[in-house]
Amino acid sequence: MNFLQLGKKLFVVSLVSVLLTGCSTLLNLASDNKDSKNTSSKTESSAQKANADSGDSNNNNSESEGKKANETYEEIAYQPINWLMGAPKRQPHGGVWIYTKEKHPGSLENSSLDFNKNDYLLVQISDKKYFGYDMDVTALQIIKPDLIRIVVRLEKDSSSTSSEPLAPRRYLEIKKGAIDPDKMKFIVETEQGEKLSID
Repeated sequence: MNFLQLGKKLFVVSLVSVLLTGCSTLLNLASDNKDSKNTSSKTESSAQKANADSGDSNNNNSESEGKKANETYEEIAYQPINWLMGAPKRQPHGGVWIYTKEKHPGSLENSSLDFNKNDYLLVQISDKKYFGYDMDVTALQIIKPDLIRIVVRLEKDSSSTSSEPLAPRRYLEIKKGAIDPDKMKFIVETEQGEKLSID
């Protein structure tokens, strides 16, 4: 029995010793972590002070580092139209046209366009230097209650078989009534901000 009691006592002593060692280690880790935070915050504080001092001597640098957010605009959803059976003829001049069920050219009467569900927008630019380019619309932005900016990307058309370069244009499908043709005005710009002629 003495041997069994001695074994129990040794087990209890060993268990207490392990617990104390573990607690001691945890306390040391917490203390080390606190010390490293203090050192780190002192280092950060010194770095911030150094930056502030250099900022005082060169105030223009700190002001130019900040930038306001770019302006954003409400956009009109659209879907580009890719003509499978041949596109309608180009207009004789540049412009923006909104085709509705009530007002659209006769050449679109027998097309696959669904004027009961959608309206259609045609954008054709008249800048001669871009004749022979493909045009993709990247945004229809409402920049004022009565003004829409049409943002486009122009790329040289390498697949054209025409002997004479043609004016860039794009047809878009838009939600019925999304643009009031009697109230809206339009400007057309490239993604880089170059204003394009639609006269």
